[in-house]
Amino acid sequence: MKWHHSIERRLVLIFVFAMALIFAVMTSLSLYAGLQEKKDTEEKRVEKSMSVALNLLGGQIDDIEHLTKDYAYWDEAYNFIENPNIAFVKSSLDMDSLKVADLNGLIVHDQFGKALYRISTYDFITDSQLWSEFDDGTLLQGKKVQRGSIFLKGRILAFVSHEVSDNSGSLPSNGRITVFREIDQRMMDQISRGIGESFNLVNMSQPDAITTIVYRDAWRVEKSEIIFHDDIIKGTYSLFLSEELTLPVLVEIQLEREPFQMSSLWRWLIPQILLLALLTFFLLMLLRATITRPIKGLVAWLNQVNGSQLAEDLRPYSYSQHGEIGVLSEKFSEIYNNLYQQHQFSQLLLYSISDFIFTVDAQGKVDYCNPAAAEWLNIDSKELYKQDFELLFASVDDDAPSVANWLYRALETYSEFSGQLNIRKLSEPNQIHFLEIQVSPILYNDTDQKGAMIILRLKD
Repeated sequence: MKWHHSIERRLVLIFVFAMALIFAVMTSLSLYAGLQEKKDTEEKRVEKSMSVALNLLGGQIDDIEHLTKDYAYWDEAYNFIENPNIAFVKSSLDMDSLKVADLNGLIVHDQFGKALYRISTYDFITDSQLWSEFDDGTLLQGKKVQRGSIFLKGRILAFVSHEVSDNSGSLPSNGRITVFREIDQRMMDQISRGIGESFNLVNMSQPDAITTIVYRDAWRVEKSEIIFHDDIIKGTYSLFLSEELTLPVLVEIQLEREPFQMSSLWRWLIPQILLLALLTFFLLMLLRATITRPIKGLVAWLNQVNGSQLAEDLRPYSYSQHGEIGVLSEKFSEIYNNLYQQHQFSQLLLYSISDFIFTVDAQGKVDYCNPAAAEWLNIDSKELYKQDFELLFASVDDDAPSVANWLYRALETYSEFSGQLNIRKLSEPNQIHFLEIQVSPILYNDTDQKGAMIILRLKD
């Protein structure tokens, strides 16, 4: 058997294709799982950095609150509200003192909300002092300590307002003090250095809008999107104070990531490819030793004879050491001999019978006739194969059903029909024959229709 016609070639090709397909699928799944795991890890890293950055930002506001509390619980500040004087302003509330505390402004209100003193850096964008964005303290009443932010024209001011008392905090409040610090790029750079990544706040308010928000609840962070580039990861988050209130600011964080490199992939894949090739080689050797070679031996053994030779011409085949192939060979030899003997017996029996025997399929086409039938019809049996049985005979009796009618009734009802009938052979239309006819259905498993057997016997 030539290689391009062999079963071995097909099995080898199927095996190699299956191994390659499995390798490709497993590699793809592993790569996909690895990339997804890498993305999940990087996303957790972004969220962790974001959490640390927001804690640092909250620490800046806590620092403002501590400074505000120091101002508020100070006898000199309490006395200043009772009796405003320029000496205290010059010594403790001037711009130099604010710069030392890293503040951008301070406002002192009395208990009626009137501003007694205001100082801040100048805002060249709005052409006004920053303290002008506070409307005489009307937003700063109520709770003892209030924290919040003002969003104005691209800038963000974080403020803390605190009731004023004496050093012990036991005297009733006689006013409020409010300090504010701009959350500027310098603060963003400080936070970025603290987390080792790039951190930024983006003011999303309208260019001409001024929004004041007092913090009454803790911040809640919600992810907007995370974008993965080759070398960086950009995360964007929104800040909420409640389900309804969203801060007009986006938090952006940018992390460096290790880019994906094919060289690292090949270093990971090459050992697997070598192991797969080695496994394929050994499995192919096992395939050839246990399957393809025994099959080739079995085929060579079967090719010792063809259909015209006796089964006894088959030579013994050594199959005991080939497992399932040997069992197959032994069983095939047994079945082959049994079928051949039955076929020989059937042929001798059919040759000796003078009745005319036909078998037809479920469509009424001839698939066998015995030698006596072919001789009586004077037609070669090969020419009868797949011919419509009803075309071979014609009924002479007008009051009796034709042979074809009995045949189709047997095929439809699975019942046997018999009787006597005068017929003419279509090959000899001038001669009439009186026949005894028997039609029997042939079934598979007593239910499936296979065809029918027709037996004709001359009575004249």
